[in-house]
Amino acid sequence: MQPTDSSFSEHQLLLGLSNADPDTLKFIFTDLRPNVVKSVQALGGSPADGNVFFQTALMDTAQMARSAQFPEDAALKEVLLELAKQHYSDWSKRNAPSEPAVEIPTEDLDAEPLAPAWMPSDEALKATRQHIYVWKTLNKLSSGCKATLLELPIEEESTCKTELAIALNKGTTNPDPTLPGYALDALRRRQDYQIWTTIRKYEEYTEKGLTLDGKAPKTDNTVLKYAFLTLLMMSLSYGIFSYFNRPKPAGEIFNQNFAPPQSLMTDMNRRFENDTSGIEKPERCADFFRSADDFYGQKNYSAAADVLLQMVDNDELSPCHADAFFALGIISLKREEPGDALQYMAKIDNIEAYGEDLYWYQALAFVQMAKRSSSYRTVARGAMERFLENTRNEERRQQGETMLKELQ
Repeated sequence: MQPTDSSFSEHQLLLGLSNADPDTLKFIFTDLRPNVVKSVQALGGSPADGNVFFQTALMDTAQMARSAQFPEDAALKEVLLELAKQHYSDWSKRNAPSEPAVEIPTEDLDAEPLAPAWMPSDEALKATRQHIYVWKTLNKLSSGCKATLLELPIEEESTCKTELAIALNKGTTNPDPTLPGYALDALRRRQDYQIWTTIRKYEEYTEKGLTLDGKAPKTDNTVLKYAFLTLLMMSLSYGIFSYFNRPKPAGEIFNQNFAPPQSLMTDMNRRFENDTSGIEKPERCADFFRSADDFYGQKNYSAAADVLLQMVDNDELSPCHADAFFALGIISLKREEPGDALQYMAKIDNIEAYGEDLYWYQALAFVQMAKRSSSYRTVARGAMERFLENTRNEERRQQGETMLKELQ
């Protein structure tokens, strides 16, 4: 039985979280996570951002509870919420496109709300995100090395440490075989790694429609049988009528017009072959992009997205962030996550290189959203009209005009 609000006191929640108790983690995931995800979305994040920063906040909360640094008289759900919002705010600032400074009169500024006194510093928050990056990389190593690094004393030398160090520096010309300090700190957080792994597993099960134990939900076959027969009769009657009067389905419109690049690397090179912006991109950008493109070519979009997210979380690679955000937008459309696609594309500041494509793919994202709700057909029409006002591509213009009629 899933835990309920009355199942745990605050003390029990903190104790269970500290010890990675499965029932406690199920309760936190089921009852506390949704509000955290919504709060991150309210700040401008995507549902995927909400899930990521819920995980990150939970790691800090567990560490605070275990080290007796959890604020007195504070509820777990409030601490989780504040940590997630602070993580998202810090991450957003580090990845925001640089803009010319504009002088704003002091009286026009609203006072930014102060973080609670117990809130870790921005550097401490960044360290937790680095630790999660290490854990993600650790999970990609061989099972033998993964077990070795989680079981051996941290100070003991092993070839697996070198393997992890090289994996963390993938994309550099001469990767350092020595583990950085933040990676050693991540390996010391073994209990937090266990919590993080469990929460990731719950997310995977939820996406597949399974219970948190990884099982198919139980159903009442009798109810389903009669519900199915009723639905079948209604569908047959309505289907005959609607077949001859239906608007073209949004999914069909999307599939006929979505033609993503075969290669992210080839698309980027084509886009910048005549670049005159003078922006110098670090050599590591191409290495990261090449790695993401390999996964993209294998249709392993989750792994490709992980590589690109590493790029946008690295301040040294800021000249390439627009390229990574565009590729993340394309991947999100392939994964039928149009909301995420719009979020990523909204962060692109290189309009000269991506302008027309941005209008096109944003319009397609709204068409994809119209698959779930017909109310988005109106929004999709507006986005397509904006594209037609800005395009110089005659072939796409014809596609757009046809789509506009089909979306009526």
